Amino acid sequence: MQKIRPVIMCGGAGTRMWPESRESLPKQFISLFGERSTFQDTISMLTASPLFETPMVITNQDYAELVRQQVEAVDAKADIVLEPMRRDSAAAVAAAIEIALRIDPDSILAVLAADHAIKNRAGMVAICAEAAMIAAQGYIVTLGIEPEYPATGYGYIKTGEHIGTQGEVKKVAAFVEKPNLETAQSYCAQGYLWNSGNFIFRADVMRDELVKFEPGIIEPVRKAVLNASTELGLLHLDRGAFETAVKKSIDFAVMERTDRAAVIPANIGWSDIGTWSAVRDLTQRDDKGNAVRGDGLILNSHNAYIRSTGLLTTIVGVDNVIVVATSDAVLVLNANQADKVKDLVDQLKHNGRSEILRHR
Repeated sequence: MQKIRPVIMCGGAGTRMWPESRESLPKQFISLFGERSTFQDTISMLTASPLFETPMVITNQDYAELVRQQVEAVDAKADIVLEPMRRDSAAAVAAAIEIALRIDPDSILAVLAADHAIKNRAGMVAICAEAAMIAAQGYIVTLGIEPEYPATGYGYIKTGEHIGTQGEVKKVAAFVEKPNLETAQSYCAQGYLWNSGNFIFRADVMRDELVKFEPGIIEPVRKAVLNASTELGLLHLDRGAFETAVKKSIDFAVMERTDRAAVIPANIGWSDIGTWSAVRDLTQRDDKGNAVRGDGLILNSHNAYIRSTGLLTTIVGVDNVIVVATSDAVLVLNANQADKVKDLVDQLKHNGRSEILRHR
């Protein structure tokens, strides 16, 4: 069995999940559904399977204690790597590669997000095992999700020819950016897949691609790893080197440019939980489509969702509405415009509001 070193990307700010997700406590650390956070669910899934080595967690230095506490709370272990500042996902992947290759030059990595939900965990493990075998051949494998509807908030993957004679693995013909509704409908009709943003690859293969396409990322990050310091069991990447790395996502840096990309269709009950509408849809609801978490009451409404941390919150006669109430902020949202919360947070930031940074 080909062992995999999982790399959990855990540094995002989660602005689309305001007001519960904030800079000081982003969504990957919040229990959106059950008792555990999505980060804890991911850690637990990985540590329960012999397929995976000890997970490596790449996070912002501000979240070091949060990560440590949440790992310990689920009785797991992880190698925690701290970025001195955010430089987007390509730099984080580059750091994971450099660290992994120093441990094992034949490392296969699985880069996974800390803030995604996966219902079928056994299916996810099986898909990763299959992907590792393809990655061993030199492919950079992504997990593609069969679209449930013509989403405009996801990137899409156009599939190419089959790889090998068995299974559903195909070469990636193209990665395409988030489309408008008409284009999304066309993509769905043509059999395109959603891009889940999860990748499995040989560390040396991805490093070669970064050297080819983005030396302004891999070289500074290599120095940041070489000059890193260890403190209380945590690896601190060197600030001076890391801050000079080009800020770019791994999708733009490599995946849209490489000829080594492959895709496996993954029917695993995946969601990136990118909006409050996604949280509502993944929550158990009553026969009117309503759900309440916390202190709330809904009357004469359909497809409504309340999430309240201590403040009595009520909805009467309003359909398709989401209300999120904390001790210092209330969001009332048309569920069809859930992707606009990021714009709201940008405006609050422009206005100098501290509520986007921390809870009272």
